[in-house]
Amino acid sequence: MWPFVTTPILSVGDKLRAGADLVMPRQLTEADVAIGAFLRRRLGDGVVRKFADPLVGGIYGASVDELSLDAVLPSLRQNEADHRSLMVASLAAGRQRSRAARAASEGSPKGPGSPFRALAGGLGTLTDTLVERLRAAGADLRTATPVTSLADHSADAVILAGGVASSAALLRADLPDAAAALGGVPLTSSTVVTLGYREDAFAEPPAHHGWLEAGPAPISGVTVSSAKWPGRAPSGRVLLRAFVPARLGPIANAPDDELLDRVLGHVTGPLGLRADPELVRVTRWSGVMPSYTVGHPARVAAVEAALAIRPRWRVAGSALYGVGVPDCIADGRRQVVAAVGA
Repeated sequence: MWPFVTTPILSVGDKLRAGADLVMPRQLTEADVAIGAFLRRRLGDGVVRKFADPLVGGIYGASVDELSLDAVLPSLRQNEADHRSLMVASLAAGRQRSRAARAASEGSPKGPGSPFRALAGGLGTLTDTLVERLRAAGADLRTATPVTSLADHSADAVILAGGVASSAALLRADLPDAAAALGGVPLTSSTVVTLGYREDAFAEPPAHHGWLEAGPAPISGVTVSSAKWPGRAPSGRVLLRAFVPARLGPIANAPDDELLDRVLGHVTGPLGLRADPELVRVTRWSGVMPSYTVGHPARVAAVEAALAIRPRWRVAGSALYGVGVPDCIADGRRQVVAAVGA
């Protein structure tokens, strides 16, 4: 409990309100609920604004007051069911992690290591290697080949993994109910501002991994990629990424020049910058990231029910069961097994 007691991020009032969780009865019913609403009842607004929304909302590009508890953080429901208090559940989980960390570090001078993992050559190597191995195994891969209809498709099975919009469009003619349910998954946008600097552009080159914003800002957070993962920048250089999700309002759609001015103006002070970046890239991802808002499990169930009349047609990827790479890989495997076994 000591880090919670001593953190300057929360006020004394925030901490006292959060402490009420220790004596509060269980709150959840069977109905899905927004993560923010649940956590605000149990832990108060301070914890939601300063921790939950930056952390969870930053990952999903949406406010925790919109995101589904059962789709995004079902562990919270289990925590309340098992321990009643979320703080008691957290302490129990912390003890379990400590035991696991000690076991992992036994006999190793390096200890458990960093919690952050990435592919050494970047995430592009994941698809490159997949293509290479599939072709070596004899797969017929057709890239840059649009698919406009499934009506006359002669394949034994179809796995749609192109995302919410493209999958819904392809299902619309034959399975309109599935398309409608899938089309009900909200899509959000995000912009990534990549900045590269010489080390001497900083009063002191950042050794930390970055930060998340809990208050008004033109960004949701910054990742110091060159410190977080080795090999992301040449020696003597620092690589940063700032994130501007659509939930921040008009700034997300501002022209590049205005966006860069706001981002640079915001990060210059905290980073101790004293020179302009050598590298600037603005990458916009428009309407591609699904938001698992309240009611998402019901939408998933509706898609699955509508697909039942075509059991060899499946929807995979980030649309329904998770937006992270491990989630998508696991779901892809599940959907292949379901299609082949139908």
